[in-house]
Amino acid sequence: MKKVLLLATLGLSLGLAFTSCSKDDDEPTVIYTMQNPTNTAELNKIKAEFAAIKAEDFDKVPVAEQAKADIKLWNEEYKVVKALTTEASEGQAGYLPDGTKKRYVTAKAVEPNQLIAKGLIGAYQLKNFNRCVMEGVRAKSAKARAEALNKAVVYLLGDLKFGKTKDDFKAEGNSFGKYLMSISTKEGGKYFGLNKMLEAEITKAYTTVADGKGYIQCLSKIGAYANTVVAFRGLHYIAGYTEKLREEGGMTGHNVHELSEGLGFIYSLQFAYKFAEHGKYYLSADDAKAVANVDLWAEAKDKSGASLLDKIAEKVVNQFDFTLAEAKA
Repeated sequence: MKKVLLLATLGLSLGLAFTSCSKDDDEPTVIYTMQNPTNTAELNKIKAEFAAIKAEDFDKVPVAEQAKADIKLWNEEYKVVKALTTEASEGQAGYLPDGTKKRYVTAKAVEPNQLIAKGLIGAYQLKNFNRCVMEGVRAKSAKARAEALNKAVVYLLGDLKFGKTKDDFKAEGNSFGKYLMSISTKEGGKYFGLNKMLEAEITKAYTTVADGKGYIQCLSKIGAYANTVVAFRGLHYIAGYTEKLREEGGMTGHNVHELSEGLGFIYSLQFAYKFAEHGKYYLSADDAKAVANVDLWAEAKDKSGASLLDKIAEKVVNQFDFTLAEAKA
């Protein structure tokens, strides 16, 4: 499906093209194009930030303060484990086979690179989205509200590319953006297609910048959408693959890889702001730290139903309108 909308706001020509299905209709992506926005310097800065992420130059990425040490540690850990040539065992870092691939894990059987990639969704994307939302809320003019919205949307969508001219920008779901903008059919049909809500709310937000009416509500809905996707994806992996990990022979590279992704998503929820409850987030920093430091070897043996991951999953799901069964389906 493809939807193209042309808006004239504040004298800007804004072309919004939303593409919500990929070649196999499994990973819908959202593409957002701004033509000649007034804050090109700021958008170029965001482009440089995404480039720094790809280059693993995290010192140039404006992440949340409490995540800086974690990301630095994970990056150092990944460099160490990636060089190992022995298979991992309990308490011993190395690799675990995943078909023809090798998943390089710490002594706790967690992939540090997955913690980085999914942790940045919260520590970088959601954190900066929230900052831009607050800029928009405090803005005194329609122009300032539109510029804050430009930045907020780009932070959610992912990488920023140039269009036909140097002042045309396209934010297209990449390895970061696609996770916030879609849930695949494999991860739960109930939430497949939520990107349609994003389309509607972004469009509506741009129509409200002139007088501000409805602007804050639109941004809050966009933020709530992103928070739901992060939680749903995290619990899809945690709830589903913790069970598989505990099965006979379940300590596999594939199960560990999926769980490592889930840990990163859940870690990100400490930066998922509850817009309806000012000052509150979906996960405490202490819980997020515990999730990032979980020992999957220990989790594989714990069938009590009250392990760290079991408790965290229950704590998170109780704040959303879906069940663990739906998330892991």
